[in-house]
Amino acid sequence: KKEVMKMNRLYPTREQACKIFETVIQKRNATQYPFKPEWEAEFRKHCHAVAAIAEKIAAFCPDLDMEKAYVLGLLHDCGRCIDEFAEHRFHANVGFEWMKALGYDDVARICITHSFYDKDFDINTFTQPRKVLLQCQAYLKNVTYNDYDLLLQLADVLNDKGTTCTIEYRFASLARRYNNPNLLIHVKHLCRIKSYFEQICGRDIYNLIGVSLDESQISGSGHGRETLACGNS
Repeated sequence: KKEVMKMNRLYPTREQACKIFETVIQKRNATQYPFKPEWEAEFRKHCHAVAAIAEKIAAFCPDLDMEKAYVLGLLHDCGRCIDEFAEHRFHANVGFEWMKALGYDDVARICITHSFYDKDFDINTFTQPRKVLLQCQAYLKNVTYNDYDLLLQLADVLNDKGTTCTIEYRFASLARRYNNPNLLIHVKHLCRIKSYFEQICGRDIYNLIGVSLDESQISGSGHGRETLACGNS
C-alpha cells in the first residue's frame, strides 16, 4: 500500500527536488535578469534552511511526512526562476504553473499558499499584477489550508536570507526590504501558527530550530531591537 502511495504522490523525491532546485538557479541565470552572486547565495541558504526547518518540525508531527515537508520547503520559491519585479510577474504563479506541468500538484499548491496567510486576501494590499492575483484568489477559493500549508508558511518566515530567526525579525526585514510596513500586521497570525505547531510537537519551536532570541531580536539592518510579540512560547 505504501508503494502505491509513493507512486501516486504529487511531489518529487528529495533527490529529484534537489535537481529541480538546481534547475531553478540555472533557469534564472539564463534569463536577462540573472541572480547576482550574493542573491544566489542568499536564495540557496534560505530555501535549504526552510526545507530543514520544515523537516525538523514535521519530525514531531505524527500526521506529517518528513521528506514531503523537506521537499515542499526546498521548492516553495521555485517560481523565483524569474525576476518577478523586472518581468512584472509573480513567483507564486510561476512556480505553480511549472510544478503543475510536472505533475507535482502538492508543490504547486505550496507555491501559492505560502504567499497568502489569508486566503481571502485583499488584492489592493499586494503590489503584484492584478491579473495574477485574481488567478491566485480563484485557486484559493477551492482550497482549505492543511497542516502542510501552515507548516510552510511558518518555516518560510523562520529564516531570513539564510539566517534562522524569529517571526518578528523576518517581518521587520521584509518590511524594510520592500518598503512596506503593512507586512508587520502578519506577525500575530504567524505567532498563532507557531503556537499551533508547538502544541502538536510538545516543545518550543524556537528551541527546536536553534533560534537565539537575544541575537534574533536585532533588526535586519543591525540597529535597534524588535518587540517579541510571540515571546518564547
